Amino acid sequence: MRHSYILIPALLTLPIACATSKAAEKPISVQPRAAHASSIGTYQIAEWAIDPGRTYDNPFDPDQIAIDATFTGPGGRTLVVPGFWSADCRPQVSQNGTERWEQTGPGQWLVRACLPEPGDWQMRVAARDNNGTRHSEPVTVHVERSDSPGFIRRAPDNTRYLQFDSGAPCFAVGLNIGWPGRRGTADDEAWFSRLASAGGNFARIWLCANRSMIESKKTGPGRYDLTACAYFDRVLQLAAERRIAVMLTFQNHTQLLDETHWGPGDWPRDAYNAANGGPATRPVNYFDAGPARTLFKHRLRYLVARYGAFTNVLAWELWNEQDLCKVPIPLDWTRQMAEELHRIDPYQHLVTTSFSGNGNKETWSLPSIDLTQRHIYGDEGCDHETVASYVKAAHENDAFGKPFLLAELGIAWQGPDSKYDPAGLGTNVHNGLWSAALSGGFGGGCTWWWDNYVAPKNVWHVYTGLARFAAAVDWPRRHFEPLTTRRPRFPATQPVAWTDEHLPIASAWGKADGKPTTLDPEGELPNDPVPGFLYGPDKKDLRVPTILKVNLPNDCQMIVHVAEVSQFAKLQITVDGKPSGDLDFDARPAGKDHAVAKEDPKFHTWRAKFDRPCTVDLSAGQHEIALDNATGDWLRLSSITLTRSRSSLVTDVRPLVLQDAATGETLAWLQDVNSNWYADGEGLAPQTYEGLTWTLPVPRAGSYRLDWWDTRAGRVVRSETISVNGNELRLRLPSFTRDIALRMTREG
Repeated sequence: MRHSYILIPALLTLPIACATSKAAEKPISVQPRAAHASSIGTYQIAEWAIDPGRTYDNPFDPDQIAIDATFTGPGGRTLVVPGFWSADCRPQVSQNGTERWEQTGPGQWLVRACLPEPGDWQMRVAARDNNGTRHSEPVTVHVERSDSPGFIRRAPDNTRYLQFDSGAPCFAVGLNIGWPGRRGTADDEAWFSRLASAGGNFARIWLCANRSMIESKKTGPGRYDLTACAYFDRVLQLAAERRIAVMLTFQNHTQLLDETHWGPGDWPRDAYNAANGGPATRPVNYFDAGPARTLFKHRLRYLVARYGAFTNVLAWELWNEQDLCKVPIPLDWTRQMAEELHRIDPYQHLVTTSFSGNGNKETWSLPSIDLTQRHIYGDEGCDHETVASYVKAAHENDAFGKPFLLAELGIAWQGPDSKYDPAGLGTNVHNGLWSAALSGGFGGGCTWWWDNYVAPKNVWHVYTGLARFAAAVDWPRRHFEPLTTRRPRFPATQPVAWTDEHLPIASAWGKADGKPTTLDPEGELPNDPVPGFLYGPDKKDLRVPTILKVNLPNDCQMIVHVAEVSQFAKLQITVDGKPSGDLDFDARPAGKDHAVAKEDPKFHTWRAKFDRPCTVDLSAGQHEIALDNATGDWLRLSSITLTRSRSSLVTDVRPLVLQDAATGETLAWLQDVNSNWYADGEGLAPQTYEGLTWTLPVPRAGSYRLDWWDTRAGRVVRSETISVNGNELRLRLPSFTRDIALRMTREG
């Protein structure tokens, strides 16, 4: 992305009066702001200072005064751009480096626009108040063609990927950079620079962080903090200068909470709280029809007016983890606000929201929601092998036919990855990036812990490999779909031996899809993991039994380990419909056999650690096994082992494959499942694989070029051309440690 921004002090200012002025009318004045007076480039931001000739009690209220500029292009295209109330602001830095923004000038009306086509545009400003609508004289704006790729869109006829107006791919490689430290924009600039230097191009940024809330108790409802707004102007500009696209998150669930896991919530100081002059007596009233919704629509108009002209705004995000608000956000509220954004945004940025878990299909199915997301964390580092959960989340979101982003991830939700990765190897960040990208997402997975892990541990290097690999792919013109293949095999130089199979366990919270996990006769598992949580009758909305379908080569035992229980639970196992094992657990103080028990102060429930196996004998052949929690709250599994059920020829290398059937282009990430943060922490040396063979289906015969990539350095380590006569390709993999990637293209 290449952008030019003209954000300089205003040439015109306006004082705020206490009520609508009755003075004699003045004509509406329109003055360009300095450098672009004669000409601007396509997709470059330009600003005009507007004097409507009157003053108003609340210039943020479009029901009092609404400024709109209509731009008519040379081909008849029309853009209606709302104006906004602003003021000159600048940062002040104290001796200890703490940044504080201060207002340095009086208020003023601005129109900030970004014109997409070259030629002469006609601009006319309308001012609407309770006395009617007045118009300025038309102003001609000349636009020259620039090399900016434009705004970010969903790719036409492609349900997975994004592109710029120019058609260039927009594949997101980045992380969350929610808010800065005390250094403010100095932190933002440093982090953006390190990300860009590593090849990254995406950040998720909150407009609702404590230090920079636009609307709060301090401003009162329906008024906005101009110093906070100016700070975000600068943040977007810093990101744009480094070609970093951003998702702007409007609201966080803590705004409707009195207390959170981390301390006080934001409800006592929220602008909509009736105690602060707002319309909501309780958090649930935040979504009431009437004044609360009107106020929120006013805020949306202001945000679109102020930040909509930035071409690097990838999406507006209504809420962060809206399901944690403790009050339901009505579906019609989400629909109404998403539709309002599409109605008022002249540039039609993408719109999304987010949940802490799966979300709900009604929200993701709304036509006005353009992108789906998922946030996935372990619980105190319980998920050792996280990739299976990331892949499962991506595949579940395929059902909505929209671009998907793994927008937050972490080893644990309670604290940063630095606790589990003190050396800063970044293995889980690396795995999150590649697994999300090669499962069909429109970008790599985005770690949450930027300021207390990625930056201090200098983990920026992990972004280089995927960034360089992704830059070689024409994502919008490829209809990639996940392709299931068997794992690579060891050479069959010795008789087959049978070892224990350890099924992958997902620790992500949320209702499982209920689909069975199938184990084939060689002991090869699909990429989707076994759900780690079994919910009891106390959580009936989440309760789904886990089904395993196995075809065992030998008589064996299944050993199920329970790691943690909330309140009490009963693990119930049936084999082919017959009861085969029950085990009771009690996490409360009077319970037995638990290692560690503690009360959760938030939910007033007892949670305890366990390490109790439940063993079931199984005969060779086919079986259907069901695992359920028959009583109580929930239990979490740590492992499921099937003894003597895995062939020694099956490797621990998991293939994630995307293939475009029309062109034959195929992307693959082959990852040793033992290359994970937990193995790093245990000091286990990663295995080097030599001489593996792998069978890859191809859509048609022909000549194919294969480029094998070092996923960390982001470079091709081996290239070869292979002719295929049938519908599959038998490959011999290069030597690799941890993982390797493949891009295969059909020549000609």
